[in-house]
Amino acid sequence: MATKRTRPPNDEIDRAARIIMHRLVNRSDRWGVHWIKDGKVVNGTAPSQTEVAKAKKAGKRRMLSRTDLKRHIRQMFTLNKGMPLGVHCISTENTCKWIAWDIDNHGSRIPEKVTKAARDAIFQFVRNKLGLRCVVEDSGGGGWHIWVPLAKPADSTEAHLMVHRVRAVGAKVWPAEVSEPKIDAYPQAAIHNGPTHKENCGGGWLRLPGRHQRVRDHVSAVVGKRRFGGLSVWNCFDRVASYNTPAKWRTALREARRLPPVSRKLRVSTTGNGRRDCENPSTEVDVFDYGDWTLTKLCTKPLGEGERRCRERRLVRALVLDKHKSLDLTEEAVRALYDRASGDSKDLADPQIRDTLYSTIPEMVLRIVGAQGHVWASRAEADRARRLYVEAAERRERARRARYRLRSSIAEHFTEWLDGLYRKLRHRADIGGPYFLSTTILTCRPQKGSTRGPHDFFLRDCHGVTRIKIVPQARVPGRGGRRSAHWVTEDKHKLFMRILCATKIDGTTRVRIVRPAVWSNRDNTLPAIIDASKLPIDQP
Repeated sequence: MATKRTRPPNDEIDRAARIIMHRLVNRSDRWGVHWIKDGKVVNGTAPSQTEVAKAKKAGKRRMLSRTDLKRHIRQMFTLNKGMPLGVHCISTENTCKWIAWDIDNHGSRIPEKVTKAARDAIFQFVRNKLGLRCVVEDSGGGGWHIWVPLAKPADSTEAHLMVHRVRAVGAKVWPAEVSEPKIDAYPQAAIHNGPTHKENCGGGWLRLPGRHQRVRDHVSAVVGKRRFGGLSVWNCFDRVASYNTPAKWRTALREARRLPPVSRKLRVSTTGNGRRDCENPSTEVDVFDYGDWTLTKLCTKPLGEGERRCRERRLVRALVLDKHKSLDLTEEAVRALYDRASGDSKDLADPQIRDTLYSTIPEMVLRIVGAQGHVWASRAEADRARRLYVEAAERRERARRARYRLRSSIAEHFTEWLDGLYRKLRHRADIGGPYFLSTTILTCRPQKGSTRGPHDFFLRDCHGVTRIKIVPQARVPGRGGRRSAHWVTEDKHKLFMRILCATKIDGTTRVRIVRPAVWSNRDNTLPAIIDASKLPIDQP
């Protein structure tokens, strides 16, 4: 029987709870819990409906607090009391503070050397190839959790791509004769609470290090050159997260993209009649009718010229929107389309374009799904937002005219520029929904010899190319106090972007610059990616 552990001071427990909240908690409105039902340990998400109703009656909202986290930490030092908590992997803003891999050995007779081999393969690849540091946790019951806490939250789509490609590294060393690889990758979904991932709210949740929910005598410990537990576990998380900076994350992401895309055999019937294929009896029947098309026909019939995008849209709608299948199965179906039915498609005939299409399959699926769930704003809401932006431009014009003797119009040209941008955003919302709006590319200077892409908006269109002329108020010494004859000029589109990103609507900014479209040390003449998903846009 295990001995009772000595509880540390309250200030140290409070510091550990602050580390958990800062480094691991992506969302505080939902979290994972365990409880005992009919003598068995079950898990789910909290808060329960009873807790929500009780808090609402008191005029409050039930949220995950440091008190809950401190209770979880104290359970590490109190035998057989309480159950552990779990944290979700994706925030409501589609960001991740951590990624992880869960190697399970619950209820199965998998040799210990198999789980350790998978653990070592993932750990060494992340450390040596990706350049990130990990926290390897002995989670109990013969299982392992490999955590990678980050200094700054990362995009959930990028995190989803990385963890599933690295999972394949651990699956390679898992013997096929033992069982299927029991390795779960977090985040389990590419976006927060997607339309087909209601059960994976927040990308799934993972149990925090602490006392095991079933093996009650086991308390999590960090395994490395030495083994340690207690509050030192949380100090280790804090140190590792400080090391995994955004620069190291971008480097690791580039290395992960070089790995082959994760692909499993698509389980469809090749006969189209609902029976198993006689030549391939292991093929699982999964035929969906979509008009006169079946899933098999969508995946295998040769593509005609210019038909690829239409076939992709039909596949996604048939699987995700009509049959509510997972995004992973849909991505496999699109890969099968590329592999088996290239036909006369010019894009799939070009190796370079073909590789790009394979790497962007998850984004393409999310784009089509997001287009179906877009909620248009009313015409009144869109006109109100536009009026607030124009009023901000008028205030900027009056201030500069009074102070700097402005010699050109701002508000009038900004109105025409904003109308042009709204037309482009309406088109993007119509074809791609929120996902397209959150990745809108604004080009400042087009590349020589290249055509403008259909998804780009050239900032110098619609009077954005003209320059603002200002006469400075400074006097020139030694010239009898005469004003300087030099002009101060500024590109209007840069001022327009500042107005767009600084003006608040109902207390919040609705447009933000996410990052440059191309990573470089050059100035802001490079294309930029903006997030306009929160901007009120009326239906065209």
